Amino acid sequence: MQTAEDDMKDVAMPTDSNHAEKLHADGADSGSDRSAEKIARLAERIFGETVVKITAPGGKTRDSVRVHFEDRTVIASRRGTPDRLQREVAFLTNMAGSGAPVPEFLALDENILFQSDLGMTRLTAEMSRRSESDQKALAAQVFESLWQIKDIVGGSDFFNEVKPIATANEWLVRFARQTDHIAKAFGIPAPDYDAAAMAQKLRLPARIFVKWDARPGNAALDANFQTHWFDWEDYGRRGGVEDFAFLIGDEFWPIDAETSLKLFGGSSRLRVDAALPQLARFAMLCAAQRLRYIRKQWGEHGWISEGLAKRYDRIGGAKSLIGPLCNRAADFAELDPASRGLGPWFRDLADPTLWQTPET
Repeated sequence: MQTAEDDMKDVAMPTDSNHAEKLHADGADSGSDRSAEKIARLAERIFGETVVKITAPGGKTRDSVRVHFEDRTVIASRRGTPDRLQREVAFLTNMAGSGAPVPEFLALDENILFQSDLGMTRLTAEMSRRSESDQKALAAQVFESLWQIKDIVGGSDFFNEVKPIATANEWLVRFARQTDHIAKAFGIPAPDYDAAAMAQKLRLPARIFVKWDARPGNAALDANFQTHWFDWEDYGRRGGVEDFAFLIGDEFWPIDAETSLKLFGGSSRLRVDAALPQLARFAMLCAAQRLRYIRKQWGEHGWISEGLAKRYDRIGGAKSLIGPLCNRAADFAELDPASRGLGPWFRDLADPTLWQTPET
């Protein structure tokens, strides 16, 4: 029987030069070796405990690793820029003691962020193990966890420091044109669709805190199966539906569009009649973006197993995920007159003949 630990098996990383040669031989670069040694040195200095090992939950090339002491673990993270690192630190420190379902800030040293370990059970894995009715119950709890964070931040002084996100016209138009990129990748006609008009519909008042990139792979469940969210370098202020769109527009989300929207409606702090169309538009484009990423990965590397993608939070380039994602994107599209014509186009993307290499 597969366990949560099976879903989240870490890639071991050496912490001293005696093992570095083996890691390099297994395909990692020497930079990974040095990074693990640095993190081990910092962790021992900060926490006063001996590091037993360092493992990589998302694989050796990802930004976060799990530091194992004798009787506990912590997460050590790097970020792409100092600004992104400082943004995450600011968020976590301001959430300290608030009860928000987020990691606890532990330390920052030499541009390495140490935070509490939320556990080895990602939302993607837990969702796949649940029955249909249990998936709905878990989804309701997941939605509530996001609202809880929004409520806490929105009622804090920190909210005044949070800047609007994804409001520039250039970004909106580019996001609305996901279908053009997909069509080009497959060599098929682009759909007849007014992306510029859709971009204007995506304009929302920047009044509510959003995590951004609230995909199921960025959430973990604790021992009591309560949802906590990690990776906090991209947050901002926007309309409020965006986090739920990232969630239900993801390839690993197992619940159909209609049910997802109903569950959102039952949880929403927003006026539902106004929020649901906004959510459907954004979710359609999030699903389209995921299809674009999947097509790119498939073109470069072929298919991967669904289990492997879940285990290491990779792009879900598995055959089993394509049909449901295309159908969900179509269902979302058909709820808006401006995008209704995209419905058949998205469904056609699930055609297996489009996903064949020349050799097959």
